[in-house]
Amino acid sequence: MKAIIAILCLAAVGAYAQQDRDLQGYTLVFSDEFDGPLSLGSHRDKGSAKWADGPPYGPASSFSFSHWGVVEAKRTVWTTNNGILSLHMIYDPEINDPNGRQWVSGVISSRDRLNHGFAQRFGYWSARIKMPNAGVGAWPAFWLASTAGIPSGGGDGYEVDIMEYYGGNTLNEWYDFLIHAWQNTGGQQEACSGGLGHVPVSNPIANWHIYGCEVNPTHIIAYLDGVEISRTSTCSKYINDPLYIIINYALKDDHTGEPFQSHGPSAMEVDWVRAYELPEDPTPTRPDPPRNLRIP
Repeated sequence: MKAIIAILCLAAVGAYAQQDRDLQGYTLVFSDEFDGPLSLGSHRDKGSAKWADGPPYGPASSFSFSHWGVVEAKRTVWTTNNGILSLHMIYDPEINDPNGRQWVSGVISSRDRLNHGFAQRFGYWSARIKMPNAGVGAWPAFWLASTAGIPSGGGDGYEVDIMEYYGGNTLNEWYDFLIHAWQNTGGQQEACSGGLGHVPVSNPIANWHIYGCEVNPTHIIAYLDGVEISRTSTCSKYINDPLYIIINYALKDDHTGEPFQSHGPSAMEVDWVRAYELPEDPTPTRPDPPRNLRIP
């Protein structure tokens, strides 16, 4: 009995241990530890900056019910302090918006509208994140998008939502890992989409967690705190172009009418973000786990 209890305890610790997966043989090719001022430029042309201030693709990039902050504005929605990036959600009653969009929030992208910046076709990406303490409508995310969609449309490409979190969900203790295969017509190819919804996570508002994903020629694999949680076959048609990084604190408008944080401020916090090249042989050597795998 003691042995069984010990094994269960180790499994629980492993499921929520705050460490990334074993990356021996992988090569770090992009990172930001946010130890100084944020290197941020315009989404139209970020120049030599590491990040752009908005999603670089077409009209659909305004998916948030908030307005994206821009580097030219006096109001700032990005701050760095003690090695932590905060993406803020700020309510401004003076914004004249006919649709009631009176929030401004932060987003960073590793690619700009000129298609300049970091992206890679295959690799491993991870970030250490703490969710905002906000109510229904809060919608932070860490995700990858195909450069095929820059600046608007293009070829077939993947969107990989490594982490999508919805404020106000039951106990605030789950997030979604989702894969969307976008066709050049604008529709989705359901056969190549998938992922794992409602991934259990231990109090992501109070606790830091590491959200990771590997994309290789055969599989797209999600990780939470170094533990594999989902594995989906890669469709080669949708991985012809590199994937770039977006981290955003967005606001959804499809909630039940409950006020968002009573118009109070909140922030999504990011300790670091990293991207790695795969080892020379990225072919998985172990069989696929069950598709309904869940963290204990």
